[in-house]
Amino acid sequence: MPSYRSIILTVLSSPAPQFEIAADTAICIGATLQLGSPNNSSDLIYTWTGVPATLRNTPNPTVTPDSTTTYFVAVSNGICPLVSMDSITVQVFTRPNVQAITDTLICQGSPVQMSFSEIEANTRYLWNGPNSANFANDTLVSTLATPQVSGIFTLTATRGACEVREEVEIEVIEIGLAIFPDTNLIRICKGLDTLLIADPTITRPLGVLPRWYSNDGALSDTVVGLQVTLTPTRQTTYYVEIENQGCKLIDSILVIVDSLPLDLSIMPSDTMICEGNYVQLISLTYEPFEFPSIDFLWEPSNGQQTPDSLYNLIVTPDTTIVYKRTTTNGACVQVDSAIINVNPLPEVAIRPVDPAICDGQSIQLNVVSLNDVPVSSYMWMPMSGLSCTDCANPIALVAGSYNVQVMSNQDCPGAAAVFVEALESPIFQLPNQTFYCEGDTVVLNDVFSQGATYTWTATDPTFGTRTEPLQTVVPPVGVTIYRLIASNGSCPPVNGEVAITVLGDASFSINGEPDYCIGESTILSFESSVSGNITWTNNTNPNFSANTLDIIVRDTAITTYTATFEYACGLVERTITVNP
Repeated sequence: MPSYRSIILTVLSSPAPQFEIAADTAICIGATLQLGSPNNSSDLIYTWTGVPATLRNTPNPTVTPDSTTTYFVAVSNGICPLVSMDSITVQVFTRPNVQAITDTLICQGSPVQMSFSEIEANTRYLWNGPNSANFANDTLVSTLATPQVSGIFTLTATRGACEVREEVEIEVIEIGLAIFPDTNLIRICKGLDTLLIADPTITRPLGVLPRWYSNDGALSDTVVGLQVTLTPTRQTTYYVEIENQGCKLIDSILVIVDSLPLDLSIMPSDTMICEGNYVQLISLTYEPFEFPSIDFLWEPSNGQQTPDSLYNLIVTPDTTIVYKRTTTNGACVQVDSAIINVNPLPEVAIRPVDPAICDGQSIQLNVVSLNDVPVSSYMWMPMSGLSCTDCANPIALVAGSYNVQVMSNQDCPGAAAVFVEALESPIFQLPNQTFYCEGDTVVLNDVFSQGATYTWTATDPTFGTRTEPLQTVVPPVGVTIYRLIASNGSCPPVNGEVAITVLGDASFSINGEPDYCIGESTILSFESSVSGNITWTNNTNPNFSANTLDIIVRDTAITTYTATFEYACGLVERTITVNP
């Protein structure tokens, strides 16, 4: 169960006193403050706490607190039995402790510390001055300033309700100096002039000219003026100085003198090559330690075979071109060039493209240009098998591979090659044996070429015309001539013929006079209707032998001679007896 508490509030009908007091506020120590209001009625009864005793019952006491204080007041009007109460809190701040420097005189551009006061807690600082005050930090009490003009500079220090202002007057002696160009160093190439200028927009005061000198004494301080032209031969520091009312400014610049090797010309500077050849572009050597920072750049990149940052370059250009090398060493830049005239190679071919010849034939080979580059000389290889070896159109007498080397009018080489194919005529093999016996089978041809046509004819009217490449026949008795024409469409037709003799019934006999007188001789002759080989023997002399058709005999006793005759169709013997 929730618990409840109750209070009884009784509102009296008597009016409460009407009065005003100041709102809570903050003041700087030493300041005075009215706690009430001038409009407060003096008929009311006031009781203040925290105020001097003499002011404790006044309607509007004035106080000067030295620390933060809360004041209370109780007011009654004699009607309402209860008093009305109120309070006011006054926060008291101490003054910042700051002090600017005393009025001073400075040279224009010189920094000055504006205060030496310590930074205090809960305090804000702000410096103000002419537009060109150039405060390093305008919210720092002890900031540095670089005033460009004279004037009053103000420091405002604020802590709570306390604000303190400090002023300092600074007189600026006009002086200004700067070397143009605005840089610490410049580089020039040896032998060239350089112009140093005391920037007229900065150099002050007007009408006062600066003095120039150098660290090596080459330029004395008697050189006066806003600008000076120099031609140093080595690294030198140059100074310029100006004075005004005891103020002095010095500016300096370092001049670095660069140089290049004495001779950077490119060799060859103008040359001619054949397409595909290389050229080495070179220059005279130099001592690298004398030019440690030297750089090279070759352009264009077409045909470059070595890096473009090297001193020398190897190139293989495909067209006439100008190569440029830019040499840089600090401020020194030099461009050298070389032209390379590229002569095209003669592009040639041999016509016909696929030449072919038959055995015993020849063909003319012609060199033709493919790119219209004139050709001045020819050299064919091998030197055998051609009608000429230094002409443009030799006749190939035999098949095989041929190469031609040509030279253009600019001595640029070209080459071409061709293979002359050897075409084969149709093959056949007629028989070597031409004598046969009646009824024998004769093979007229036992080899042939694929794709070739064979046409056979014969003197035998029964043979007719035949086209089979392989022919086997049984010739008739007598002599028959067989003729063949073979063709393959590539080479001229080849002809052949063979006469086949077929032996029929042969006749054999021995002729001679078998009777003769002793001391005389007789001739025995073997006669045959066919050819063959003969051997004579007799029955009285086992060592006798003769191989001629005719023999002369001189026997003194009855002797029988035998003639053994061997021919294509067999062996026959005939005998004869002589009776001397």
